Amino acid sequence: MDNVKNLRIPLDERIQKDNKEKPDFLKVFELFTDDYFIALSEISHDLHFANRYKEFIHEKEGNTPHLLSVCMHHIETLPKEDRDLFMYYTLVEPFAKIPTFERSKSE
Repeated sequence: MDNVKNLRIPLDERIQKDNKEKPDFLKVFELFTDDYFIALSEISHDLHFANRYKEFIHEKEGNTPHLLSVCMHHIETLPKEDRDLFMYYTLVEPFAKIPTFERSKSE
């Protein structure tokens, strides 16, 4: 049992090691906005997300698809209401709605 204790790595060292091995951001931020919303529509089998892109996101990003990481950096230039909606539509709504789509699909 003493040998096991000697082999254990302290928690702070394990956390530091884990953090060094992980990327600084999620892979999703390497996607272009149009690809992201199209994929969300494909996953959910619903045009909701494609329409959300067409009706709001596309205009707010200057009518040109950008990487999500770039958009998140530049949304500070939008008015607060638009910025909040952009973040909600991009980062919150998909993860709130997709489980609902999945449940309805299996029923």
